[in-house]
Amino acid sequence: ELRARNPESQFDRVLLGLDNDIIVMMAMEDTFGLRTEIRFKDIERNPPLEEDLFHFSPPEGADVIGDF
Repeated sequence: ELRARNPESQFDRVLLGLDNDIIVMMAMEDTFGLRTEIRFKDIERNPPLEEDLFHFSPPEGADVIGDF
């Protein structure tokens, strides 16, 4: 259970459901008492990904820290 520190936060608390260290459920309760529940299935941790799946080019004039 995670609780908001800031009283003006959109969510009052977030609940995480784990099964063998894998998240299977997340429930978020807002300040009005409404609950949004998300269930996860067929989770694959750290699957192999193609190198060209993601590509990032910094926009012109952006400051880049580190090697690019």
